[in-house]
Amino acid sequence: MFALRPESFAARFIRSLLPSAMSALLCICSSVGIVGTALLLQSVTIGTSLPGLFEGEWATEYTNNVVQPLESAFSSVTAANIMTLLIWGGAGLVVYLVIIYGALSYKQLRNARRNIQLTENGTVIQHPALHSYFVSVTWRVIVVCIGLVVLVFGGQSTLESLSRVALSAVEGGLLTTEIVLELLLLIAKLTLLAHICVVFTRLVAMRSRLF
Repeated sequence: MFALRPESFAARFIRSLLPSAMSALLCICSSVGIVGTALLLQSVTIGTSLPGLFEGEWATEYTNNVVQPLESAFSSVTAANIMTLLIWGGAGLVVYLVIIYGALSYKQLRNARRNIQLTENGTVIQHPALHSYFVSVTWRVIVVCIGLVVLVFGGQSTLESLSRVALSAVEGGLLTTEIVLELLLLIAKLTLLAHICVVFTRLVAMRSRLF
């Protein structure tokens, strides 16, 4: 039986940068969903979509069957309560994850300092796990900081372009090749941003694949 050689750090790092079949599919689907949602919200904002299509018949049917029901749903008290619950639920989940990570990190630090030690020639030598702990914490902090900077600067410009192009599209530009190409380019940018999120999540988890 042949023993498998462990992958080097460089090999695992490069593998973590590459998309898997599942992550690529999810990134593309999420990008298409974001663009579709932006188009829908812009159409609700202006009250119609593609006013010049079919001599205005499309815009009339779209307003009556899509815009008006959505406006009624968004303006209802139930929808407002649901959105409030979702926002507070998301905030609570983030706080919970931060607390759990802090508690686990403290437990690992305590175990590395007190419970695992090597004694040699009457002296107490800290176990290498303590060094590994500080290395992993430093790595995660650096990765999170870099990831936030990349996403803030990259995501802000992409979302601004998405808002502008989506407005032009629902006003009639969707029927032109230029706007269609810009929407496809935005889908590609959003897919790249989603993949960057996946990569930084892998790096924080210190795994080459999440699943």
